[in-house]
Amino acid sequence: MDCFIFKISKIALKKFIKMNSITKILLALTTGVAVGILLAPDKGSNTRKKIKSKAGKLAEELKQTIDLAKDKCVDLKEDLI
Repeated sequence: MDCFIFKISKIALKKFIKMNSITKILLALTTGVAVGILLAPDKGSNTRKKIKSKAGKLAEELKQTIDLAKDKCVDLKEDLI
């Protein structure tokens, strides 16, 4: 049984290593939010407000990251031309 769990953990680790940076950041952020909610339960309405707020912040950060990536692609394209 321990060997089976070790093999699954090893496969999961290999897949994690192959992920790109943005995926790792999003995975870590999502995991952090989920753990935070589970470890610090609150009234449902308060929890929903917190989730909405954090999701809004995450969406804004993601938008900024995408805009930055677009700008870098434009700069790279201009350098190549």
